[in-house]
Amino acid sequence: MYIMRKSHLLSTGWFLVDMTLWLLLFEAMTALYFGTSLILCHILWIIFLIIQYVASYPAQYRLV
Repeated sequence: MYIMRKSHLLSTGWFLVDMTLWLLLFEAMTALYFGTSLILCHILWIIFLIIQYVASYPAQYRLV
């Protein structure tokens, strides 16, 4: 159990790093394309990531 938990935490950490890098890349592209502020894109992408994270929960943990 401990090994599984540790590897799960490690994979979650790498997942967050990967998502952060993609988030910054897509934010810059979205801001350049639409000509909007980077802060607005940042807020929109964070909302999008929260929705994706909640949607990826197993069925027994879902709120909806």
